[in-house]
Amino acid sequence: MLKPTAEERALLGPIGGFAYWFADLFAGPLKWLSVVWNATFGVTIVWLATWRRLSVAGVEHLASIQKGDSVILVANHRSLFDFYVIAPVSFSRSHISRRIFFPVRSKFFYENIAGIALNFVVAGMTMFPPIMRDPKRKAFNKYAVARMGAELAIPGTTLGIHPEGTRNKNPDPHTYLRAQPGLGRLVLAAPNAKVVPVFVRGVGNTLFFEFIRNTFMPRRHPIFIGFGPPVDLTAFSGQTPRLTLEKAIADHCMAAVAAIGDEDRKRYVESSPAVQEPT
Repeated sequence: MLKPTAEERALLGPIGGFAYWFADLFAGPLKWLSVVWNATFGVTIVWLATWRRLSVAGVEHLASIQKGDSVILVANHRSLFDFYVIAPVSFSRSHISRRIFFPVRSKFFYENIAGIALNFVVAGMTMFPPIMRDPKRKAFNKYAVARMGAELAIPGTTLGIHPEGTRNKNPDPHTYLRAQPGLGRLVLAAPNAKVVPVFVRGVGNTLFFEFIRNTFMPRRHPIFIGFGPPVDLTAFSGQTPRLTLEKAIADHCMAAVAAIGDEDRKRYVESSPAVQEPT
């Protein structure tokens, strides 16, 4: 598998370098252990926090996903735990592979010992590879995109990504931040991967409170996940890679996510205007 150069690795710093090395083990020779961990412990945690609150729509759009397909799940970003909920739902209702990766911003999960521990315990080190925010370290992101493309070239790989790049903290769950061109760069690096849009609403940012809400207040704090059909990207094929193309692809994918959100707004907001999304 593609490895960073010594210069790229140095950009991570001491803690980040260790975190990368550890996560890379679970992306390679120990990937089977990561899959088993998430299929048992991870699924159990999500079930305990969501099963009474969860509604799902659009599963029929996943019927075209076959075993061995590589998939990019593209979702809006409201909570730290969005993909923790999306992933088990995807696996249980389709052929989407459990060989998963969720690239993350490096600040906490790769520069903080507590973040490394959380990645290990809760996610089986699937939050990989890191994406650098520090302008002095952004040269590493070229490798990160190349690594994601290399992973997606392996049949039966799933990668989850948020086009917005960061959490949208607007209290209205049907608003969106601008899509970042990194998604377009990844799509161009993995032309054989199917891009599946996902809209998520109702997941909070504190795991303890999610358990409480599921146990005592499920109707007040519903969770919704909606899937759309794989995004048609034929209009972008054959074009020379450039920043404007990457941004156009990202915008196109984000529009597919927003379309699912618009349908949810009609069902949810109009019927339950007093219900607020948790924090």
